[in-house]
Amino acid sequence: MNFYTDAQCQIASEFISRLEVTKTEILWNVAELEKAKSLTEKDIETLKLKIAFLDSAIASAKLTATGKLVTDTDFFESGFDEDSY
Repeated sequence: MNFYTDAQCQIASEFISRLEVTKTEILWNVAELEKAKSLTEKDIETLKLKIAFLDSAIASAKLTATGKLVTDTDFFESGFDEDSY
């Protein structure tokens, strides 16, 4: 059963692309900062939270793009791994 319109699914697909670019940029910046040894523990924790948020938003948007109603089970089966954060 499709709970979303085609337009909503298209918007979700575009949103996924933007989120994945943002995540890639954050990961690249983290790598550069790690090389420069200019990250504090607080910086690392903040970045982990931002990446976790992006992962959850991407997982939710992917479910929306497929037209499924998002449930907690779907959310965690979609690839979000809360233990990795």
